[in-house]
Amino acid sequence: MFEVLSAVLAFLMILGLTFINGFWLITLDELELDHLNPADVCKRLNKVVVPEMVVLSLLLLACMLGWAPWVLLLNIPIAVYHGKKFSQNQHFLDPTEILRFKNLKASRNEAIAKTVFFGLQIIYGMYWMVSAIITSSVRKPLT
Repeated sequence: MFEVLSAVLAFLMILGLTFINGFWLITLDELELDHLNPADVCKRLNKVVVPEMVVLSLLLLACMLGWAPWVLLLNIPIAVYHGKKFSQNQHFLDPTEILRFKNLKASRNEAIAKTVFFGLQIIYGMYWMVSAIITSSVRKPLT
């Protein structure tokens, strides 16, 4: 039963991470198209930096407790990357720096890569969730 709960929560967290990174991508595109100014973009995106790190940490915890080694191994490099950015105090965006072409392009490529990565993880998360539900229902004795 605990494996089912962790699989369902992990699947929901993967969905959340996909939507957060999709939000990043859409917001950066709005900046690139001049629909938003850099201060508004940084204010919006900086609000979701810490929740993204927290959700990723909870996903790793759910994968350890529910024993999903593949999801755990796939997400450890992203967690290390977030930890490195956090330790170097580079996890928040700066409105004066975001419009530099190199910074905007790097942020946009990072958002695209993470959105695709978590989008592909949705497939495995769904497989893990369904197999955990089926396995737990098979183990239950019929009364």
